[in-house]
Amino acid sequence: ITSLILSQPDNVTFSLIDLKGGPAFARFKDCKQVKNFAVNNSEAMEVLKKVEEDMERVYRDVLVAKGYEDITEAGIKERHFLVIDEAADLAGEDKAVKILTNIVRKGRGSGHYVIYATQYPTTQTVASQIKRNIPARLTYVLDSAIASSAVLDTNGAEDLPDTPGRGIYKVAKMKHFQTVLIENSEIDKQIKPYINIKPRKED
Repeated sequence: ITSLILSQPDNVTFSLIDLKGGPAFARFKDCKQVKNFAVNNSEAMEVLKKVEEDMERVYRDVLVAKGYEDITEAGIKERHFLVIDEAADLAGEDKAVKILTNIVRKGRGSGHYVIYATQYPTTQTVASQIKRNIPARLTYVLDSAIASSAVLDTNGAEDLPDTPGRGIYKVAKMKHFQTVLIENSEIDKQIKPYINIKPRKED
């Protein structure tokens, strides 16, 4: 999120869903790029509906109406990222999974991308219809080959060294990577210019 805000501040927007109650994304919620912020399942449903409606609007009013195949052909720079932390908590919600499946299936054409994150990757928490439509996979060390297979469709993540930031990234082929550490204090410093303090709503 930090990287996208810094590299494309005028072209990127976010819908952030943090199903642990909000702490993972709290520092970003007042950024001007953040359009939607949810901290529980009922709020998440509302956000999913909004993202789906916006996706359908782009298809209807921009792409189909003007004869474009996708936003790349249309020359549109804006991209929207739906980021879900603890996504396993949505896996049992049939309506949520249905909407999410529609977004991951059609969203790239309209510039709507999904980042689906979970600490517990299994065939139950990562629905096959969602997994099939998200071609890029990223994982850090996991505790079993079964968990690795749920993410990568193969083993390997269970053999990663227990080094913070060491992981595997897969699109067509698997590549090992090492991320750098960005302290939260540094994130706060970098995103500060993009924070909008919103007025408190009256009761």
